Amino acid sequence: MNEEIPTRVIKSQEEEKKEEKKEVPPANQPRATYDQIAEQRLIEFIEDEINKMNECLKITSGREPSFSEVNDALTSYEGTHLALLSMYHNSKFEYNRAKEAFDTWFADKYIEVRKIMNPPGLSAQKWASTKELEMEVRVRYKEEYSKLSWDVTLTEQQLSFMRRLLDNWSRHSFILSQLSKNLIAEMSSLGLSDSFDNNPNQS
Repeated sequence: MNEEIPTRVIKSQEEEKKEEKKEVPPANQPRATYDQIAEQRLIEFIEDEINKMNECLKITSGREPSFSEVNDALTSYEGTHLALLSMYHNSKFEYNRAKEAFDTWFADKYIEVRKIMNPPGLSAQKWASTKELEMEVRVRYKEEYSKLSWDVTLTEQQLSFMRRLLDNWSRHSFILSQLSKNLIAEMSSLGLSDSFDNNPNQS
């Protein structure tokens, strides 16, 4: 329970090289599309974060928690909460960066396509519409468009997941507080019982 969620995992160069090798399929297998890569990364991201949270949620091994264990959980709660906040804002930054990269790239390609399809000497009645220009960008630069747009989708979903994880962790504090109150009440009740047992003449 005292283990904090790391805000960022710094990978060694050897680990990064291994991951790069894993992403390259053998020559006899079809290459994964960008949507498949994004989906796999999202699944791995969610599974990793859920495993971390499950470790933080463990108070006991299937038995009723003691007052000391609940108190430890409450004490370490804020540290985990701050780590989640850090991860949430990091996910938000990654999403904003991916969105900015896509928007900048698309704007640049849109202007290029517009110059080609709507040259200065062309009559305005024959100009391609905004929708036609956007579709032309998607078709003409299909590979780049797919990669950048799926980067946006991936980071957006990671951000959404972290937001929900943070909300759930905030609600977890209520559960811990209730457990603590119940245990305190139970201990007080047992204390009164012991007092009466030790003083049988007490009215």
